[in-house]
Amino acid sequence: MPPTTPKLKPTSPKHQEIIQAYKTLFLPTTSEWFQTSYEEKKSELQKRMTKEKLSHSPGLLLSHLYMDVIYGPSTDNKGIQSEKDIPKQLIPDVPILLQILAPGFYLNRCIDPNYIFPSDKKSVTQIQTELEELKDKRKKKYKLIHEIRNKKIRFNTRDFFDSLDSHSKGISNEKKRETLRSIAEQGISPLELLYFHVLEYSEMQNYGHVLMDAPNSAFALCWEKGRMV
Repeated sequence: MPPTTPKLKPTSPKHQEIIQAYKTLFLPTTSEWFQTSYEEKKSELQKRMTKEKLSHSPGLLLSHLYMDVIYGPSTDNKGIQSEKDIPKQLIPDVPILLQILAPGFYLNRCIDPNYIFPSDKKSVTQIQTELEELKDKRKKKYKLIHEIRNKKIRFNTRDFFDSLDSHSKGISNEKKRETLRSIAEQGISPLELLYFHVLEYSEMQNYGHVLMDAPNSAFALCWEKGRMV
């Protein structure tokens, strides 16, 4: 079963604005996501990227927003000097398999301009159900991913979805997108590969940092020189 969306209860008007923005831009399992089109989301993301001056590291745009959702507005968290100063979480973590949906949708659109965002919650649920089948080693998609990466296009999913990995750092976003297009032509979308990546590393010990970086790395691949591709 796909994970359920936790209740995100705001603690202040500012926190409410942040949660609203996160749902609208990055949480496809909520009604807020469907209130804006892809083009509207893209425009808003571009405005935020310009305002926060994060073109050097676009994954931080998502990371900062998510942290503000979990811990409250960053303006309320001044003076954090050490780990002991980190504030208490205001709401529970959003399951990682939900965190990666929106970055996966954006990356699908980045790789394929004809990709259409799901238009209602039923469509998102159907996509989640199909992605969950990647857990089953007997399924066609699971076998196809292994066939592609072991025989056709050799790659490690961390090349795309772990921006902190030393090997990944040596590959340009343009080259990563080019490889993802080649993989998509073989029948595996970027979202499917991202989901597979998270499922695979969820079964390993001591790879929590890889999981945490997956949404941000996938989202960062949608950007080039401060502009959303």
